[in-house]
Amino acid sequence: IAKAPGSSPKPPEGACSCCTIACLASEPGHLLVLYRTAHDNQRQRDVYLLSSWDHGKSCSSLKIDAWTSNCCVASGHALAGAPSGSYAAWETLGQVFFSKATFSGKDAPKVSEPVSAPGVGRTRVWPQMAPGVGGALLLAWTEGPRWQPGDSVAWKTYDAEGMPVNAPGMA
Repeated sequence: IAKAPGSSPKPPEGACSCCTIACLASEPGHLLVLYRTAHDNQRQRDVYLLSSWDHGKSCSSLKIDAWTSNCCVASGHALAGAPSGSYAAWETLGQVFFSKATFSGKDAPKVSEPVSAPGVGRTRVWPQMAPGVGGALLLAWTEGPRWQPGDSVAWKTYDAEGMPVNAPGMA
């Protein structure tokens, strides 16, 4: 696979086998893959966004988050397409984040600074997203005692600029 202009060096070998992988085919020919690595003797659990604009013939690689952990983190990832770009969501250290990726020709996508879910996150996992009208975004995740009964579903809506729209919800 050819390297795209503006991309990071080749991602490290090894995807975490316990974490989810998210895939999205958006605009004609645009393909995205979001995943967590497991490299450096399984201590580095970084999040990478792989992208292609030509149906997978060439690919760019961007490191969008880092996490050093000596254990499996079993985290989730999500991708959602919108007319103004694509969104990526992931969890690191019990907090959920999202970024917006926009394409410009054959260069690697531009990825916005990560936005965290509101408040202090210690037990947030498994993010999901749904794009809305005018570039709005619904971000949802589970929150609670992980791997035990009693988790809650939480959500927050954001406008096209990534700014919060209303109070977060929880059920």
